[in-house]
Amino acid sequence: MYAARGLRRSPVLVLTALLSLGLGIGVNATMFSLGVEFLLSEPSVRDGGSLVSVEFGGNSHSPVKVGDFLRSSGLFADVTGENEENVSNFNDGVETRQIFSVYTAKNYFTALGVPMLHGRGILTDDPNEVAVLSYAFWRKRFNADPAVVGRTINLDGRDRRRTW
Repeated sequence: MYAARGLRRSPVLVLTALLSLGLGIGVNATMFSLGVEFLLSEPSVRDGGSLVSVEFGGNSHSPVKVGDFLRSSGLFADVTGENEENVSNFNDGVETRQIFSVYTAKNYFTALGVPMLHGRGILTDDPNEVAVLSYAFWRKRFNADPAVVGRTINLDGRDRRRTW
């Protein structure tokens, strides 16, 4: 009783305590979820246990001839690569926005066995003007319309055919 009366007299203290508890619990749950997702989950590929990541020269990107050498060596079932440090200009017909983009080798999706929700990944015999949309980009910019597969998208002033 005495505690309840004391808390009724100081509502700012009660509000501060409740906000502190809520913030602490929320941050803890978020950090735990991120830790589980990034540290303990398997990658969304065909055989995550057999993947090997090789980086050459610190932060620099290895030349294509290094990938060709590794592919021809026979040490690996397949060799592919990506360059995640790219920004592209996306034009939706109304305005142009900068978006983060990833350039991949043509065998990227087949080598990793990345599952596709709609369409397919880039195949080795596809032309260079092919784009694969991320799930978040597809939902945000195209309202999750599955009919966008096969249509063109304007990136950096060039039309590219969407395979996903």
